[in-house]
Amino acid sequence: MAGGRVLVVNAGSSSLKYEVFDVSSGTSTDAGSVSGVGGRSRHQHRGRGGDLDEVLDCPGHTEAFAAASAALGSTAARASPGPCWSTTTCSGHWRT
Repeated sequence: MAGGRVLVVNAGSSSLKYEVFDVSSGTSTDAGSVSGVGGRSRHQHRGRGGDLDEVLDCPGHTEAFAAASAALGSTAARASPGPCWSTTTCSGHWRT
């Protein structure tokens, strides 16, 4: 798999963590977490385009993943040549 990115997601009982790795270099390009899933949640994201720290309501993991998706696809989280999602090669899930 030359180039591209890999999205790794860990969905715990009340949190969602995610990280995107550049396949060529093996380095992390974006990462974040949503804690407190099931109610008032805190979403923290760091990426090449900047950081995000917000409080939002995430009654479930669907809303938490939507927040992560928005951060990964936002202008602030863009990594050349385009949004993170446009060049993600594959995704995986890890369980701790």
